[in-house]
Amino acid sequence: KAFYLLASVERDKGDSPLAIEHFNKSINFADTASTNCDYQQVSKIYGQIALIFHEQRYPQKELEIWKKAATYAKMASDALLYMICQEHMVGAYWTMGAKERAFAKARNNYEECLRLGYLKQAACCLPTLFAYHLQDHDYANARIEITKYKYFSVSYKFSKADDKSPKRQMSTHEVDCRF
Repeated sequence: KAFYLLASVERDKGDSPLAIEHFNKSINFADTASTNCDYQQVSKIYGQIALIFHEQRYPQKELEIWKKAATYAKMASDALLYMICQEHMVGAYWTMGAKERAFAKARNNYEECLRLGYLKQAACCLPTLFAYHLQDHDYANARIEITKYKYFSVSYKFSKADDKSPKRQMSTHEVDCRF
């Protein structure tokens, strides 16, 4: 826990290399082979590291770390945390220029979030979908995705008070599209 707190301080001070080093030390102290391991916490720590790589515009490394975060979220049986990790992978793919891969993953994430009842998180998938359609000059499908997004934003207002989804935090940031 001390390394995690130290890493958080270093991250907040802007010392990314030291923050990553201390987050990794924090993970090393977690006995991931044990049935008593807090896999959810390990996933959240990987999420913190991935966010650092995101801020540094290093999508290949960001994607690698989000995959680890998703693996531990799945091991923790935390479906919402898993879907959040998956959605962040979409952003990394998009940044790398793998637009088709980002679109396919976003479409899959959207459908899975709807199936699980995570409506707010489903809405977070839509900007990638309509951006992809706009890029391809497919205005009819872009309009459909934008209409869905507008429906979600009006119906659920994206506020803490109105969101009926279970709350989980991966970091000090609110779990939403900005995470």
